[in-house]
Order: sequence, then C-alpha cells, then structure tokens
Amino acid sequence: MARCRRPSPPIFFGSGYVEQNVWWRQGFTVPVINLIIWLGIGGVWWKIIGFW
Repeated sequence: MARCRRPSPPIFFGSGYVEQNVWWRQGFTVPVINLIIWLGIGGVWWKIIGFW
C-alpha cells in the first residue's frame, strides 16, 4: 500500500493523524483479508457454480 497514492496521505502523515506503523500494518492486513475472501470464498463459489 503506497503512502502517496492520493493527495491526502501526505497530509495525514504530516499532521500525525495516522502513525506510519499503523498505516503499514493495515496496508498488509487488508490485502491478506482480501486474498482470503477471493481465494477462499470465491473458490468455493466457483466450485458450486461449476467453473472449477
């Protein structure tokens, strides 16, 4: 998760609104959850509808 994908993240970091370690931890956690949903639940769904 890049820190500067939009104009607002530098403002969050500069003002101290979000700490950098929190940002990177959430940037790791959210994609992992996303992969679990897509591969886990999505794989089961594909099996149910006959795509896999």
